[in-house]
Amino acid sequence: IIRPLLGASRGEIEEYDCINGLEYAVDATNFDENYSRNRIRLSVMPQLRMINGRADENILALSRVIDETRDFMWSQAEGLLPPGRRGGELPLEIMTSCHPALRYYLLCLLLEEAGGSRRDIKRIHSDAVSALAENGRVSSYADLPGGFRAGISYGLLRISRREEETLDGEIKLYPGRTVTWNGWRISAGTEAGTAFCSDAVSFPPTVRSRQPGDVIQLGFGRKNIK
Repeated sequence: IIRPLLGASRGEIEEYDCINGLEYAVDATNFDENYSRNRIRLSVMPQLRMINGRADENILALSRVIDETRDFMWSQAEGLLPPGRRGGELPLEIMTSCHPALRYYLLCLLLEEAGGSRRDIKRIHSDAVSALAENGRVSSYADLPGGFRAGISYGLLRISRREEETLDGEIKLYPGRTVTWNGWRISAGTEAGTAFCSDAVSFPPTVRSRQPGDVIQLGFGRKNIK
């Protein structure tokens, strides 16, 4: 199944089927204008073709230009990321000195490095982070989708997970994430504080209070936790 055939018109596909004796099925829902895609195909496109007979061709050409431009912007943004830095961090100077159109792509790359998804980032988010970087005030921040936050820290723009707090529940602890639990600040992937060998921990570990039946594994056996 190859779908959709954006480079071929319906007429071209039907002509190919006819020449090669191929049968095809027509989905009955294709004519239901309750779906926006059908309203566009059945009502909007005929009007555009009346205005410009090459509307389909021009829209396809524009989509190709957009794809090429997007690829170029991603490559330019990736080229601005300096080597040797920590994932999710970028010198403020790079963000503020680059072309405004690149800031969206930089934010997406930083968010992915921090464990997020670029799919949730909209222009409103990149505008907020751009304003944050321009201001440059230490400890200022802007919340991002997916539980992430962009913050300013002494010349750096840092993307990280928002801290969460719980008093009696449990929290999954992911690398690079800091949680506040009963007054304790607990992080995974940092160097400060008491450390545990990562090979001995199944990720993501759960931070919670003691429950009946919990045991601790010792060198000579197991011991109940009370």
